[in-house]
Amino acid sequence: MRNTANSQLLVGDDGAMSDVYLHVGPVKTGSTYLRNIMWNSRGALREQGVLLPAVHPNEFFLAANDVQGDTPEAAGAWARVTARARSWPGRVLITCELLGFSDPDQIQRTVDSLAPAALHLIVMARCRRMARPPACSPSPAAWPGADSRTG
Repeated sequence: MRNTANSQLLVGDDGAMSDVYLHVGPVKTGSTYLRNIMWNSRGALREQGVLLPAVHPNEFFLAANDVQGDTPEAAGAWARVTARARSWPGRVLITCELLGFSDPDQIQRTVDSLAPAALHLIVMARCRRMARPPACSPSPAAWPGADSRTG
């Protein structure tokens, strides 16, 4: 939805979904790997009563953009995802690391749109010391103030 104080992300309330597990990132913590594992396991998850309420792997990305109001082409994506979630009689898993960039108003609208389900937030972490910079980053020796012996 658009970034306005009166924007609503609600899509109806049949109270079917019991728990929502909302993965919000952050980026560079293995989120893409986790999302791919979830997507590739959606059949097995469904058999265990867990729904990924997206019809294609990119739909969660579009839904996050809809929540944040950044992409006009994404309008309505969050409502479609949450409508599927509300029709499911059990646990729901929604994943997009971009949700971690939401501002307080966007967060509140997201939480409100998932009520009355119990919301479980999934936030990943990564040990900074063990993290490697992306391949597209300059080598650590090229970073300002870096000791060339450590690169």
